[in-house]
Amino acid sequence: MTGHSIVAVFAIFAGIASGQTAGVSGLILDPSNSPISGVEVNIRNEHTGGRRSTSSNTAGLYSLPSLSPGLYRLSIRAIDFETIVREGIKLETGENARMDFSLTLGDFRTEVTVHGDPPLINSANASVRTVIANYFTVDGVSANFALMNPLSSTPSGLYPLQAGGAMIPANSFLGTFSNLVSPAPEFGRSPGAQIGLVTRSGTNRYSGSLFEYFRNDKTDANDWFVNQQALPKPPLRFNDFGSSLGGPVRIPHLYDGHDRTFFFLSVKDLLMLQPQPPVSFRVPTLQARQNAPPLVAALLNAYPLPNRTSSRFGDPALTGFSEYAGAASLKQDQQTYGLRLDPPSTID
Repeated sequence: MTGHSIVAVFAIFAGIASGQTAGVSGLILDPSNSPISGVEVNIRNEHTGGRRSTSSNTAGLYSLPSLSPGLYRLSIRAIDFETIVREGIKLETGENARMDFSLTLGDFRTEVTVHGDPPLINSANASVRTVIANYFTVDGVSANFALMNPLSSTPSGLYPLQAGGAMIPANSFLGTFSNLVSPAPEFGRSPGAQIGLVTRSGTNRYSGSLFEYFRNDKTDANDWFVNQQALPKPPLRFNDFGSSLGGPVRIPHLYDGHDRTFFFLSVKDLLMLQPQPPVSFRVPTLQARQNAPPLVAALLNAYPLPNRTSSRFGDPALTGFSEYAGAASLKQDQQTYGLRLDPPSTID
C-alpha cells in the first residue's frame, strides 16, 4: 500500500469524525489606516504542525475558516512592511475570532512577535457562546434521545421521531458524557442552547495518560434507616479509571505521519456499587418451605430467608410468612473506547 493510499484511508475515517470548527478573520491596515491587499497570512497549529494560508483582498480583509480547535501561531507578511507574528492564539469550538492588524513600514525580514494579547473578542456578530443545555453533539453528530416521544405510525409501520421540544442528552447512568467521548448543517433541530463536544486529536509528540478516580465507604457513616434496622452497611465503591495515547501515525518503511496524520486512542472503565434504600417484605417461613411439595418448595426457596421476628404479617405459624429486611448496592459497569484519526492537516 502506497503512502497516498494510506492517507486516503485515514481521510475516510477522519471525515466521519470531523465536526465543529473555529475560524479567524480580520482587517489589515497600513500606517495611514488604508487597507492593504495581497498580504500573506499564515496560521500554524502549535500541536499538530498543520498549516493554512490565505491573502487579504482589495478591502484588506482576510479569513481562515474551518480550523480545528487548538493553539495557533499567526504571521502577517507583506513587502515593504515589518512582519507581525502573534503566538498563543487559543481557538475554542465554534469560535470565529476577529483579529485586526496595523502594519509598520520596514523590511519584511524583520519580525515583530506579539505575546500576551488581550483575549479574543468576536466583534463580527452578536453570538454569545454561553450555553445552558438543550441540544448535544459529539464531533457534529447528534447525541440526543427524544424525551417521552411516541413512535409515529406510517403505512409502512412504526418509526421513531426526534422531538423538536425539550431534549435530554444521550448520557451515561451517572448523567455524564463518559460513554460518548473516550463522538453539513448541525444546528436548528431544537430550540435553546447548542452544546458541542469535540474529541481530542493526537499531536506531533507521543503522549499518554493513566488515571484513577476512586471513592469508598471506609470513612462514611451508615445510612440512618439501615442503622435503625440494625443492618450491615451496604458497600459503596466508585472506580473510574483508564488511559489514553496520542501521536503521529507511523508505519515502519511505509508511512511517516509527522506533521501530517495523527491518532488519539482512549480506553475507560467505570465501576460503581451504589447503596440502595433498605427494603422490608414478607417471605415464606422455614416451616412453610419444609412442608411444601418439592415443586412449590423450589419456588419458595428463591426468596431470601427471614431475618426478623415480627407480627406485621400475622402469626407466622398460621400464615406461613415472616419478615425479611435488607440493604444492598446496585452494581454498574460501563466501558468506553474511542479512536480518532486525523488526515494530513497541511493545505498548500
